[in-house]
Amino acid sequence: MPRYDHPQLDAELTLPEAAATRRYGSYSTLRNRIHCGQLPYIRKDGRSYLVRVADLEALRAPESKAAVDAAIERIVSAAPHLTAKQLSRLAPAFVPAEVAQR
Repeated sequence: MPRYDHPQLDAELTLPEAAATRRYGSYSTLRNRIHCGQLPYIRKDGRSYLVRVADLEALRAPESKAAVDAAIERIVSAAPHLTAKQLSRLAPAFVPAEVAQR
């Protein structure tokens, strides 16, 4: 099977081609990402999936800690002031159950 080491970002690959690179995951992982909506696709011949290399690369790009911290800061600064009662109601949504039980 050929290797696709440095495809152009605007190129389209079939799932077997994308899986053959060993950069984006296995065939079944890519299908799962398509089915759960994480990976946009185009149908080829009504059967095969085509995916853009740019979309595959976007899945690989890890979020840096600084980017995550900046996003959190934007959310916190835009959030309204909450009362103690509102905070206590929201807290379980952000604390895993096993931590809350300690």
